[in-house]
Amino acid sequence: MRPLNIKISAFGPYAGLTEIDFTKLGKSGLYLITGDTGAGKTTVFDAIVYALYGEASGDNRKGDMFRSKYADTDMPTFVEFKFEYGGKEYTVKRNPEYERKKSRGEGMTTEKADASLIKPCGSVISKTKEVTNEIENIIGINRDQFVQIAMIAQGDFLKLLNSSTEERSKIFRKIFATDNYRRFQDILHRRTSEARVALEKTRDELKIHIKNVSGEADGLKERAEAGEFNGADIAIEELVKTDSDKEAEIKTSLAGLEKKRDAVNSALAEAEREESIERSVAEKTAFIEKNSPMLAVFKAEYDAEEGRKNEKDALKVKIDAIERVMPKYEELNKNIKAGAALKAKRKELSESINAMFKASETKEKELEAVKKEIESLKDIEKTRLELSTEKERLAAKYRQLKSLKDTLDDYLKKAAIYREARDKYEAKADEAKKAAYLAADIEKAFMDEQAGILAKGLEEGTPCPVCGSTHHPCLTALSEKAPSEDDVKKARDNEQKLRETVQELLAKTTEAKGNAATLLDSLKRNAQEVIGSGEFDSIKEKVPFELDKVYEEGKKCAQKLKKADADADRKTELEKNITELDDSIKKLKEEKSEADKELVRADGELKALADRVNVLKDELEFENEDKAKAEIIYLKKNIEVMDKALEEKKKAYEQIKTALEEAEAAITALKGQLKGKKGDASALKEEKIMLEEEISKGKNLLDAVSYRLKNNRGILEHIKDGTERLSEAEKYYADIKALHDTAAGMVSGKEKISLETYIQAAFLDGITARANTRLMNMTSAQYELKRRTEGNDRKTQAGLELDIIDNYNGTIRNVKTLSGGESFKAALALALGISDEIQSSSGGIRLDSMFVDEGFGSLDADSLEKAIGELVKLTDGNRLVGIISHVGELKERIDKKIVVKKAKTGGSSIEIEV
Repeated sequence: MRPLNIKISAFGPYAGLTEIDFTKLGKSGLYLITGDTGAGKTTVFDAIVYALYGEASGDNRKGDMFRSKYADTDMPTFVEFKFEYGGKEYTVKRNPEYERKKSRGEGMTTEKADASLIKPCGSVISKTKEVTNEIENIIGINRDQFVQIAMIAQGDFLKLLNSSTEERSKIFRKIFATDNYRRFQDILHRRTSEARVALEKTRDELKIHIKNVSGEADGLKERAEAGEFNGADIAIEELVKTDSDKEAEIKTSLAGLEKKRDAVNSALAEAEREESIERSVAEKTAFIEKNSPMLAVFKAEYDAEEGRKNEKDALKVKIDAIERVMPKYEELNKNIKAGAALKAKRKELSESINAMFKASETKEKELEAVKKEIESLKDIEKTRLELSTEKERLAAKYRQLKSLKDTLDDYLKKAAIYREARDKYEAKADEAKKAAYLAADIEKAFMDEQAGILAKGLEEGTPCPVCGSTHHPCLTALSEKAPSEDDVKKARDNEQKLRETVQELLAKTTEAKGNAATLLDSLKRNAQEVIGSGEFDSIKEKVPFELDKVYEEGKKCAQKLKKADADADRKTELEKNITELDDSIKKLKEEKSEADKELVRADGELKALADRVNVLKDELEFENEDKAKAEIIYLKKNIEVMDKALEEKKKAYEQIKTALEEAEAAITALKGQLKGKKGDASALKEEKIMLEEEISKGKNLLDAVSYRLKNNRGILEHIKDGTERLSEAEKYYADIKALHDTAAGMVSGKEKISLETYIQAAFLDGITARANTRLMNMTSAQYELKRRTEGNDRKTQAGLELDIIDNYNGTIRNVKTLSGGESFKAALALALGISDEIQSSSGGIRLDSMFVDEGFGSLDADSLEKAIGELVKLTDGNRLVGIISHVGELKERIDKKIVVKKAKTGGSSIEIEV
C-alpha cells in the first residue's frame, strides 16, 4: 500500500483544508515529518489510519474526537485518502459524527458519520462498516495489524520490549489473532469445571441414597460418607433378602388370624340377629296393647264428620246464586268508576277555563305596557347616531393629544441627556485645561533643571558634551523636586488623553443638543394645531390637562352610547313581543271556548251514569261487586274447612287401623324366623376385639417391613445406576483435566506455558530472529535478543520473556537492564521484526510506506548513524519511510521533509520540502 495523496479538513489541529501530495517525496527513501510540538505530526498518520479503518492509530484517540476546535462552524470535517495497491488506485473518504452549522436557518445540526470508497473500476462502496470490510479485503490486514506494520512508535515498542509474559501475550493476541487458542483454553477450563461439578454431584447423589437406606448395614453409611462406594449394592441386596423373608412370614400369620376373626364375626352376627327379633316382637306387642282402644274413638269422629254433607250442599247453592248476578255487579262498578272519572275531568276543565281567563287578562295588560315602553323609545336611533359621532370626535382628539404628550416626554428625556452630556463636557474641559497648565509647568521646570541634569552625569576626566572640558570644578546642583523627562512625557500624555476625551464629549453634546432641538420644533408645530399655542410653557401645562379632560369626556360618552345601544336592542325585542302577545291572547280565547263546550257535554254524561247506578243498587243484594266477591270467598272457605276436617278424620282412622293390622302380621312373621340357637354375643365380642388387635399389630409390622423393602429396592436401583455413572464421570474428568492442564501449562513439574503462549512463542522466535539481523548491525554485533524458555519458577506463566545476550562478555541478562539508547535500538529492531513477521504471516503482505515515531534523541552519533542505516535498508525495493522527529541531526541528514507549523491564532499547516 503506497500513499499518493491525502486531504485533511477541520481534522485535529488542522482548522482548514490541508493537502499532502506524497508523490512529491518519490517512491523510495527516507523523509522527515518535523515541526512544532503539538502541531500535528502524528495526526498525519492518524488521518491515514482513520481514512482506511475509521479509527485512530492510538487507543487514546477516538473518531468522535477528531473535529478541529479551531475550525469554523460551517467547515466540514473529513479525510480523503488516495492510495495505490497492487498497481491500482483507490480513493477512500470518511467523516466522523460532529456538530456543524445548519445550511438553512440558524443553529447547529449533527452530521452523521459516513464513508465511501471509489474502486479502480469506478464502482463506489458506501457506509462505514462496508467500506472498512472492503479495505481489509484489499490490503489483507486489519487495523491493529496495519498499525503494528506501518507505524513504529517508540513508546509502544519500548513497552513491548519490557513487558511480562502476561502483558506481551495481550499485545500478541491483538497482533497475531491468537484469540482462538485462548478461547479453546477457556472451553477446556469450563468443561473441566463442569466435569468436576458433575462428578461431585454424582458422588453426592450416591451419599444421599445410601444415607436414606432403611435398616443397618455393617459400616455402609460411614464408608459412603468417606467417598467409598464399593460393595454398597451387595450390602443393600442382603437387607432386601432379609426383609423379603420376614414379609412372607408376617403375611402367613395374618391370613390365619383373619380366618379365625371371620368365623367369630359370623357367630356374633347370628346371636345379634336372634336378640334383635325378640326385641321387635316385644315392641310390636306393646304397640297393639296401647293403641287398640283408640280405633273405636277415631271411627266415631269420622262418622260424625260424614253427617255434615247437607250443610255443605246448602252453602254451594248460595254461592251459585251470587255468581249468576256477578255481571250486574261488574256493570255497577264500571259505572261508578266512569262517574268518578267524569267528575275529575269536569273539575279539571273548570280549573283550566279559569286559568285561561286569568292568563288572557295578564297578557292584555302586558301588551299595553309594551306599547307604552315602545313609545318612550321612539327617538333612540337618533340619540345613538349623535353619541357615536361624538365618541369618534373625542377619540381623534385624544390620539392627537396623546401623540403630543409622547413627543413632549421624548423631548424632556432628550433635553436631560443633552444637559448631562453638556455637564460632563464642561467638567472634562476644565480638567483638560488644568492638565495643559500642569504639563507646561512640568516641562518648564524640566528645562530649567537641564544644567543640573547634565552635571549629574559628568565625571572628572570625562569631556563635557557642551564645552568639551574634562575638568568640572563647579557643577550645577539638581533641585530635589526637579522633574524627569519621564514626568514630562506622562504629563503631556495625560494632557493629550484628556483633549481626546473632551473632543468625544463635545461631539456627544452637540449630537444630543441637535436631537432635542429637532423634537422641540416638531412639538411646537403640532401644539399650535392641537391646543392653539406653540409656547413651551403653555404646552407643558395644557397638554396633560387637556389629555385627561378628553379622556374623561370619552369615558362618559362611551357609557351613554352603551346605554343607547341597550335601549335600541330593547326596542327591537319589544316590537317582536307585541306580535307574540297578540297571537297568544287569540289562542287563549279559542281554547277557553272549546273548554266551555266540553264542560257542558261532561255534565250530561255524568247525570246519565248516576241514574243507572241507582237502578242497579236497588236490584242487587250487596252494595257493590267487592262485597259480593267477599261473600263468595267466605262461603267457599267454610266448605273447604268441612272437607279438610272430613279428610283428616278419615286419615287418622285408617292410619291406626293399618298400623294395628301390620303389627299383628309382623309379630307372626318374626316368630317364624326364630331358630332357638342363640349364642353368647358378649363373649363373642370380646374374642373379636382381641383378634382385631393382633391383626392390627401384624399389619403395622407388615407395613414397616414393606416400606423398608420398597425403599431399599428403589435405592438399590439408584446405587447400581449411580456407581456406573460415577465410574464414567471419574474417567471423563481425568481425561478432560489432563487435556486442560496441558493446554493451560499446569502440568506438575513441567514448564508453565499455555497453548496460546506456546503459539505466541513461535511468533516471538520468528520476530527475534528477524530483529537480531538489525540489532546486531546497530550494536556492532554486541547484542542479540533471546526468548527465555524457562520462568523464574514453575508456579507462574512463562514463555514470552525476553533476555539480551551480550556477546562482548558472554552474559545473558534481562532486557530491562539496557540503557535508554540501547533500549531504543532493541525496541526499534523488535518493532521492525514484528512488522516483517506480520507481513510474512499475512501471506506476504507488503506495505510500501512506513512511519517511525520519535526516539532518536536518546542515541549517540554512532548509534544514530547505524539506526538510520537500518531504516535506509527498509527503503530498498521502492519503500518510503517517514520519520516523525525534531532531532537536529536528522533535519541535516534527511532532505525530504513534511514540515508542520502551528499558527499563533490556532490551527496548523503543512509544507513539503524536497
